[in-house]
Amino acid sequence: MTYKSIEVCYDIEIIPGCDGSNPMDPRAIPFRNAATELMEAVLQESGLGVCEGAEMGAGEITIGFEVTDCLAAETVIRKAVSGTPYAEFREITRFEEDLDEL
Repeated sequence: MTYKSIEVCYDIEIIPGCDGSNPMDPRAIPFRNAATELMEAVLQESGLGVCEGAEMGAGEITIGFEVTDCLAAETVIRKAVSGTPYAEFREITRFEEDLDEL
């Protein structure tokens, strides 16, 4: 069995209204929550995945999702955030691990 996930990462300094010199700016929390809700909704609607959690620290926000297909999930997320305040993420990272080899 293969475990697949993606992480969407944002730099806090590019989030509108946030202080880039404060790596834990609390004004980033509503942004994180709204981005997470949007992405999770489109992944669930498409049957591609669920949110595993979101973290904030060291000047960044990371939102993780367990997915069934990394490329398809990334494509759905990119389409969903296009033209929104959530479109300016730093990167999307894909992970795949064969659980049978552990």
